[in-house]
Amino acid sequence: MTQNTKPSKGVGSKAKAGAKAGAQASSASDPARSIEIGGRAGAVLVALIVVALLGGIGYRVMRSGAGAQLQVKLLGRTVPVPAPPAADLAAMEPDVRDAIQAASRAIEADRGSSLAWRHLGMIYDAHSLWSLAREAYKAALTLAPNDGQTAYYYAGATELAEAPIDEIVAAYQRAIALAPDYGPAHLRLGDALMRAGRNIEARDELTHAVRVYPQESSARARRSLGLVLLALGDADGAVTALEQAVQIRGDDANTWKALAQAYNQLGRGQDARQAVERAGTMQETLGYFDNWRMAMLDEAVSRSLVEQRIAQKVAIGAPDLALADALAWERRHPDWPSIKRTIGNLYRTAGRQDLAQPYFDAATTLVKSGKTE
Repeated sequence: MTQNTKPSKGVGSKAKAGAKAGAQASSASDPARSIEIGGRAGAVLVALIVVALLGGIGYRVMRSGAGAQLQVKLLGRTVPVPAPPAADLAAMEPDVRDAIQAASRAIEADRGSSLAWRHLGMIYDAHSLWSLAREAYKAALTLAPNDGQTAYYYAGATELAEAPIDEIVAAYQRAIALAPDYGPAHLRLGDALMRAGRNIEARDELTHAVRVYPQESSARARRSLGLVLLALGDADGAVTALEQAVQIRGDDANTWKALAQAYNQLGRGQDARQAVERAGTMQETLGYFDNWRMAMLDEAVSRSLVEQRIAQKVAIGAPDLALADALAWERRHPDWPSIKRTIGNLYRTAGRQDLAQPYFDAATTLVKSGKTE
């Protein structure tokens, strides 16, 4: 599995980012069927009342082996496609602008496609445009209310948009109800509760996160559990959770710092000093092992975010994934010397100077021809 870290918040404020061009999501459009309620006249009357009450949101019946199922479908111009102000859109990198416009066109082509709405939300989300992402995810959930992945994306965007804590909690609880075994949802909810000072709730949620994560992926959940136990005055429990975390991943500075605090509370001064010394030689290395969020972050293709994502994947020991990102970036911009140098550095770090040198040479040639990106 792959880890990830939170994207920079600075990108959204200036709307300078990039995304994959072309949303490919659409859903099949079935013929609308009437529902007989008290005879044909009754069905017509009910339908007219429903349309009047919902102001343009209509219903359609989907036939399946289990019988008829009622599904909400967004119609016409009922829900506007979320978009940044024209001036902000014009200021974006061309890749981002193209991706937003392509995803918006996909929605206009089929407003009943929950995947098209979700894809647009992912593009906004990947570039820290969380308010716009929430609007798109909300529309996707209206169409597919049982989609746990979309519910999780909506919760994450709600959190990052700094909504009130009760809204954040409700959004994550909905995602958890739909995907109860997805560890990152429990972990992120637990972290949000801890930041809000709701430590008992956080402890319960993080305990659950530790249970549902695979053992090898649970270091961050155990670290968070240790931190909340420390805040609750349970130093023994904190030491247990944090020592389990370092047994899984012993290279994370923040885990060792937290362990030093726990040791100090128990009067274990020598152990605390050793933990501090270890922390001083390390950095933050723990991600969430969050495949859904990684899929969303992969929508970011602006230069700054691609470079950040490549660096993160190198830092967590996933050089193959970093190289895949860099090669995809090169295919999009084959005349950028910066990309050639990045690929060359990745190959050189991997001990493949034979593969690295052609990229360094290509970068030099592009610079001499006047290319500066």
